[in-house]
Amino acid sequence: MLKTIYDLRQEFRHYANPDDLISRYTKQNRLIRLTKGWYETDPDAEPIQFCSLFWQPSYLSFQSALAWYGMIPERVENITCATTHARKKKVYDCPFGIFTYSDIPRTVFAYGLKYNTDYQVPFLIATKEKALCDLIYKQRKIPNQKEMREFLLDDLRLELEDLIGLDLKLINQLAPLYHSTNIQLFRKVLSKWIQH
Repeated sequence: MLKTIYDLRQEFRHYANPDDLISRYTKQNRLIRLTKGWYETDPDAEPIQFCSLFWQPSYLSFQSALAWYGMIPERVENITCATTHARKKKVYDCPFGIFTYSDIPRTVFAYGLKYNTDYQVPFLIATKEKALCDLIYKQRKIPNQKEMREFLLDDLRLELEDLIGLDLKLINQLAPLYHSTNIQLFRKVLSKWIQH
């Protein structure tokens, strides 16, 4: 169970020095320190639920969200999140894994998000369309439609059926907000696949 330092101090208020007890329990792995002020009591807790604790505002995106939806075959080592004001990639290493936060444009941040309440700690996650757009936005410039198709099908190993099943209307709404030639190219490639 996720607890704050204040929760723990209240729980241990009958001890002479609650902070010493918290420190001892942490050394004994009875408490797992996530970040300043946050502790987890369950060593088997789902790491993804902690994605909003380390950097805010943020949401689960990129490879982690695509893996969550079962769109990419590889297991994702780092938990990848999008934010708007990290300036450069932020990385947080804790006992539950490595959490990375990368910037996307502020203009698109609030669109294409869902609130996940599957775990004790709710978190925001990008829709399939938004996660893929975020990932494509962060890539080096992709020069043409042929290379975009190769990136999607060969590099990311996405299934054509999954791509055709994406919400083109949402992608058309998101595309201009990125101000990215990669996203415009992706939109064109996807439009051709869906129309066939």
